[in-house]
Amino acid sequence: GRADVMACLSENRVLGGGTFNSFPLSIATALASIGMLAEDDGAVFDRMRHVQTQIAGGLKAAAGRHGYDLLVQGPLGFLFFAFTDIETAYTPDDLKTADAGLAMRLRGHMEAAGVLPAGGSRLVISPAMSDADIDEALVRFGRAFAALSKEPT
Repeated sequence: GRADVMACLSENRVLGGGTFNSFPLSIATALASIGMLAEDDGAVFDRMRHVQTQIAGGLKAAAGRHGYDLLVQGPLGFLFFAFTDIETAYTPDDLKTADAGLAMRLRGHMEAAGVLPAGGSRLVISPAMSDADIDEALVRFGRAFAALSKEPT
């Protein structure tokens, strides 16, 4: 009965599968996703690099137009930004002089401008963004930095 099955699990006599182990739908989804990513020799990654380069450059340029030093970096698909004059951060210690309060206020202005940053001053990059979407994001970054620069000091 059920008690025997539970005893086998609790006594570690059998391996208890995780939520998605041997779940055919999740496996089929993973295989389909891998297939889509591999199409056209991985063209989706070229598109993602293009989007990320435009977004990163636009974010940094918007900061510079308003007098802010901004670090923008991240692996393909994600960007991180911090108010600091360093070129690259390798460890959290590298960011100890970054202005986290300013970043938090910028995130609020970004949200008001229609950009939803992820936690920890991150942006998720999508290869589905069109060039018009990228241009619109850059306009919204400009609005966010303009609002930030107008805050009372």
